Amino acid sequence: MKPTGIFKIVGHHVFGGQNHETWYMDDIEMDFSAAFPTANEIRPVNMAVRYLIRAQP
Repeated sequence: MKPTGIFKIVGHHVFGGQNHETWYMDDIEMDFSAAFPTANEIRPVNMAVRYLIRAQP
């Protein structure tokens, strides 16, 4: 199964056991920046600065 969304595979391991058994393990990382907006995306517009820029002669 391939992880989706905020989950990403960052490593893969293969283990050999008894009786020719083979086990596979993936290292999975959670990337919360893919799910939540960052500071630049949620910064409010500074209306006072917009007003001052328009008011300049």
